[in-house]
Amino acid sequence: MSETKELGYVTNASTSTGIESILSDYEATEDIATNSIAIIEGKKRKYLSIISEVFHSAGSERASNAAKYLSENSEAKNIGDVALKSLSATKKLSTSMRLIPLAQTSKYGVEEVDTIPVHAGKVVPPKKEDIETFYGNLDEKVNWGIGFSKHPVKDSELKVMIPINIDLLTRGSFGIFGKSGTGKTHLGNIIASLIIISNKKNKLDKPIKLLIFDMHSEYGLKVKDQHGNDYADGVGLLFKNDFKIYTPDILLSKEFRLEEFNIDPRELDVEDLEILKENLDLTQNFLDYLHQYKRMINDVFERVQQLDDSLKKHAWILYLLGYLDERKDLEKELKIIENRIEEKIKDIGTGALASFRAGKGKLSSMRRYEFIAIDKKDTISEIVNELFYGERSVIISFGRYGDDPRAYTLIAHLLSKKIWQKAINEIMSNRQLKYKIVIFLEEAHKFLSGKLYYKTAFGEIARELRKRGIILCIIDQRPSQISEDVMGMLWNSFIFSLTTEVDIEASTKGLKYSHLFLPVVESLKRREALVFGEAIKMPAIITIRDYKEFAKEIEENYIKALPKMDIPGY
Repeated sequence: MSETKELGYVTNASTSTGIESILSDYEATEDIATNSIAIIEGKKRKYLSIISEVFHSAGSERASNAAKYLSENSEAKNIGDVALKSLSATKKLSTSMRLIPLAQTSKYGVEEVDTIPVHAGKVVPPKKEDIETFYGNLDEKVNWGIGFSKHPVKDSELKVMIPINIDLLTRGSFGIFGKSGTGKTHLGNIIASLIIISNKKNKLDKPIKLLIFDMHSEYGLKVKDQHGNDYADGVGLLFKNDFKIYTPDILLSKEFRLEEFNIDPRELDVEDLEILKENLDLTQNFLDYLHQYKRMINDVFERVQQLDDSLKKHAWILYLLGYLDERKDLEKELKIIENRIEEKIKDIGTGALASFRAGKGKLSSMRRYEFIAIDKKDTISEIVNELFYGERSVIISFGRYGDDPRAYTLIAHLLSKKIWQKAINEIMSNRQLKYKIVIFLEEAHKFLSGKLYYKTAFGEIARELRKRGIILCIIDQRPSQISEDVMGMLWNSFIFSLTTEVDIEASTKGLKYSHLFLPVVESLKRREALVFGEAIKMPAIITIRDYKEFAKEIEENYIKALPKMDIPGY
């Protein structure tokens, strides 16, 4: 089928159910690609649309049986094609496609669709000029191409990049959603790279810092292909002078010379343990008593002369986590101390002691984490200062802790809490934040579910700091598990394939004709994404660029030409 030939013509159209078109050629059913862009030529205007479905229909059972006979009976082959064309021409048999209208032309340019095309309006493949009319042009300053539109004719290409405005993208929180293996991390690296480049070209309304929680070390080190093999350098290696890369994995730190990420257990407080409730299987009874446990433990340790004031102040958490068990100078006294603590706890109420013992046992399992240690460098404060005052962005690559929900939850929570506190202190002191901060948060539902949204620092950031320039890039496989309030705050969305109806509904809310996109999102192929929001002129299905080709182009055309940062040691 010719890629410039008329595809069909409009037979039915509705502002609520979309557009239906009969194909001009009954054989074209094998050539039309769903989730592709098509143009509808009306009398007064052009319409931009997405082909969502292609389907056969039969005007009668007799016609359907005739078609079956002609296709199966070899003796009828000579007359089969002629007969089928005749049936198609008289509408006894037809092949149709459903289209979702996205935009229309007007005397002022383009606008959201609010009319329908006339009967028999032609459906045709888009030309380069059509894509540029509806989506604009690249300028490689703030308007960057992240991928191509899909041509409606199979095996045909329309290599026209659809621009995303990076400045508008980073003016509010945005989401990247899709099943595992669909391309979320590749897109995340592309977006992070384009933010860095736009920063360097001074084309953003304010300089941006990135904080990337990198669960599987694909931002800080190597991006993987769908088989788990190294594919290309992540953004942290592409722009190594622009990032400080930390890891809680000591082995990874040594192998790749990354900064060690450490947590001093004295930094933990009661609300931090509450965040770990599900990960540590802590009972609500234990958490309800925790403030009282804290006071009683500290009261007992206040009289222990072997501890300095700093340790006495935080004795409760050090004791619960088991760090004081390692003190040789307390070895003889620990049993006496333990008895005193338990005697006090018995007086609290029924079940308090049993909850205490069970909770302490679960918390002491955290002692195995090598990145939780007393008197190591305070990397959390170091990272926060780098984001607010320093020169570089930050990646936390989790290494072997990437699949450990306790480690990931604790680290992300503590950093977000410190960022929240720092931002509030700056604001209350009437100081403008020097940078915007964009936080890439994988597995976002762990912090922004309906239950946790009002309890976590990420929830506070989403609610209160987006207007101050601290915004979230929410990355998740299950958008339906994220609070509706958070989803409602997203300015832009990149939706890869999702198969659960509630996830599709959650991710497409706010999109015009959102109910029509169920079959679209379900059938997206790997690297295909539905994109909509402030950063793109009109919604689009985009085939995201091959990441290896993108990284090569970045290295060849941009990094060498960009100004180098004056950082000691680089």
